[in-house]
Amino acid sequence: MNLDHVFIAVDSDGKRITSVSAVRTDRKGKVLAASDADSVVIAARTVIEPFSDTYLIISQYPTIKILSTDKTAKSCGLSDKEWLDIAQVAWPLAFSDMVGNCNLDTLCKHFGINYQDAGTTIGDCEAMVRVYWAMMTRYRTALIAEEGIRDYGGEALRGIRKFIGF
Repeated sequence: MNLDHVFIAVDSDGKRITSVSAVRTDRKGKVLAASDADSVVIAARTVIEPFSDTYLIISQYPTIKILSTDKTAKSCGLSDKEWLDIAQVAWPLAFSDMVGNCNLDTLCKHFGINYQDAGTTIGDCEAMVRVYWAMMTRYRTALIAEEGIRDYGGEALRGIRKFIGF
């Protein structure tokens, strides 16, 4: 699947968006474009318009809520796309008691990511990119390992069955 990822963080004064940071990566995590602006339109022109229309938006719940109702975001087509909350991606870590919660600060600590610009749109956006790709690497490794164990275990079981005549 050739699906880019767009990470977005916003600040709002309650009435309007005051700051927008966005980063677009390819499906392997390579940064294709980045924007730190005061306008959704500028961010969209930088990280969305020059590329194909196949992308997934990753953010945090407050940003998703703000942009889902923002008229400018709707005019840029952002509200028509699928959104993924970074906490949703982290649920296996919480379920396995590896993290106490799925907020960005906790996830950064878990993966050893320096989150020095916490609370700024650019800091949140950069942290989301790094946490997301750290999770994807971890999940991919776990899936490959599970597949290897299943394959090896199946071969071992077949060998044992053959040996005992089962």
